[in-house]
Amino acid sequence: MQVTGVHPVAAAQHVHLVVLNCDGRSFELDWSSITQADPSQDQSYWQVAYDELQLPGGGDVWTFFFHYLDLTRPLQSNLGELALAAETPLPQHLRFRGYEEP
Repeated sequence: MQVTGVHPVAAAQHVHLVVLNCDGRSFELDWSSITQADPSQDQSYWQVAYDELQLPGGGDVWTFFFHYLDLTRPLQSNLGELALAAETPLPQHLRFRGYEEP
């Protein structure tokens, strides 16, 4: 599994759209386990993946939103650490992913 995109989203909150290539392992992934450690907070306050969606025609490629992403630290999941790709602007083919506040 590999994070292949990290894109800031225009919103009232600090939020990114993350693109994850699951390489056929999405059935093993517990989406609620995708988080990012924050040593300044209790684990119960850590952010988690939000509004995951498989890209149409993209194989086992998924997107999800993540609030307050720290670009210097990896994500964690039940399948191990996920290094973050470099932040880039939201590409045209992902603009259909509208963000709605939770």
